[in-house]
Amino acid sequence: MWSRARIYSLKVDDVRRFSLFETCGHFSSHNQTDTKWTTDEGKLKLHSRNESALCMRRLRAQRPFTNIVLVGDSRTRQLRDGLIYQLTGTDRDWLANRSIQPSRNHRHERQVQLLSLFPEATAVRLEYIYTFNTHQAVYNVKKYLKTDKSAGTPDLLLIGGSDWPVESFRPFKKMAQDSKILTELLAILSDLAEQTLVVWTPQTPLSQAQVARSKITNEELTAHNAVVRSALASRPSRIHYWESYLSTFRLSESLDGLHLGPVAKYFDVQILLNVLCGAQNK
Repeated sequence: MWSRARIYSLKVDDVRRFSLFETCGHFSSHNQTDTKWTTDEGKLKLHSRNESALCMRRLRAQRPFTNIVLVGDSRTRQLRDGLIYQLTGTDRDWLANRSIQPSRNHRHERQVQLLSLFPEATAVRLEYIYTFNTHQAVYNVKKYLKTDKSAGTPDLLLIGGSDWPVESFRPFKKMAQDSKILTELLAILSDLAEQTLVVWTPQTPLSQAQVARSKITNEELTAHNAVVRSALASRPSRIHYWESYLSTFRLSESLDGLHLGPVAKYFDVQILLNVLCGAQNK
């Protein structure tokens, strides 16, 4: 089991910060082609690179590094890459930037990056664990908590459970009928959330081309999100359902009708930094 020596570093009663997971901005119109996203006045601080590094140093406290773990599909990997860009200025996300050469080698393998940040002279450990459905998310989280104790308790654990490939498994109907697998995962995460910021990202809509390719409908994705919301509501905990993740996403900005566009990714990273660093900004 994880050590309980570290005090939960986030103020769990800080309603203002955690409300950013509910709402913090909007598009300027309801037109789906609109990609101009505006933050709610005074609600979201936009961090510079140096401010982001300072936040990571303060989170680290007496430990060797700040520890961030992301479990999910390629959209979750985009958030990892967005954090790397925010902290270092190195953009490696070809899914949101066509000028970057795709790097498909090892894209689904477990990956750990240790970043050394200046001028704040701190280290950040970013771990990405590829997960293609909720069943695998349960397995990966269990395995991580049981075996990877060397890195210590995460400061942030972000779950972006997808459901691919659907040819071998129709998860949405099954989850609506039997939420046992989700309940098992939430039980694990609820215990961890006593010390760690645990965030669940919902499913974003697909373009018609992606619907045809994957054979998943947007109605099923909406139903999947509803099941997760219901499960979290029925089991009060410190796990945060990231509703505003949906509000930053527009299909018209996505390069392929599936992945995060650059605007969505930028504001998603800023939301995470605001929640992680919010108490420091006061």
